[in-house]
Amino acid sequence: MSEVFPDIFGFLSSDPTVGPMVTNTSVSPAVIEIYPEVLDTAARLPALTYKTISLTEEHILEGPSDGLERMRVQIEAWAMTSDDADELCLAVRNLFNGYIGMMGQAQVNVTLHENLLNDYEADRKQYIRIMDFILLYN
Repeated sequence: MSEVFPDIFGFLSSDPTVGPMVTNTSVSPAVIEIYPEVLDTAARLPALTYKTISLTEEHILEGPSDGLERMRVQIEAWAMTSDDADELCLAVRNLFNGYIGMMGQAQVNVTLHENLLNDYEADRKQYIRIMDFILLYN
């Protein structure tokens, strides 16, 4: 397995559409509301969370593929309204789906949108859009 992993945080935060949507400028310095795995309880919405669901080495008929990795990434868009969750979700999907290029130090061969789930966190009164992407990279 590769020791190089795609920089999900950097990719999301540096995008000219997604980055400003999740940047809290009401505090100084500004806070980027993107979190690994768990939403910070103090996060201001809209926000994103991301986590790796699985990571495997791809194989071809002749055996291992010389470093091609398959990563399943889950990204959750959190918002106070359903419309805001949908808007952030669409921006993330447009950024990721079909992307080919560098993501940090990793060369991404393709990203594919796998599925989308809608959820609602009743205790927090927050809407969530859960997206799964497949990244093939080396």
